[in-house]
Amino acid sequence: FRSSAYDESVAPRLARIKNPLSQELDIMRFDLLLPMLDAAVYNQNRQRSDLRLFEFGKVYAAAEEGYREKNGVGILFNGLRRPASWDGKKQEYSFYHIRSVVEQVLIAGGFSLSRLQFVAGADYAQLEETMEVRLEEGTAVVFGRVRKKLMKQWGLQGPTWFAFYDLDVLQQFGAAAPLRASEPPRFPEVHR
Repeated sequence: FRSSAYDESVAPRLARIKNPLSQELDIMRFDLLLPMLDAAVYNQNRQRSDLRLFEFGKVYAAAEEGYREKNGVGILFNGLRRPASWDGKKQEYSFYHIRSVVEQVLIAGGFSLSRLQFVAGADYAQLEETMEVRLEEGTAVVFGRVRKKLMKQWGLQGPTWFAFYDLDVLQQFGAAAPLRASEPPRFPEVHR
């Protein structure tokens, strides 16, 4: 990943590679947002502008001694939540929609909302209108709207919302409820 994509406030926390393959690939992945923005731009360039993406992965940051590795899940919404149709107006994603999704995922994971503390104004350099979800001593989720400056830099259209789930914190303080999963549909949906 490229360190030039991050502003100077984040630079001391980047996990730098000592012998990079190129100048564009000189750091370990610091967060899941930038690779997901790349995927959103890729899709938008192919006329797929209304997106709901997720990604599992590890992120790395510099620590006092060595590096810190975290497991996480990123969720990204871009474009319209609901396109205009005969029965309603178009709807864009909003802060309340991303918050609702964050809550639903936590509830599906077996967490009670009474254990969670929602705090406005999370410190996340690439996001604005942020909120973090704290679980006991750790920050479990950070979410908000991607900054307009970053959107312009990436050439991405429309409002974009992002959430990062810290799986290590969720596992440490996690609920014992089993996860439920279902098989994806066998045939793609059809629009007429």
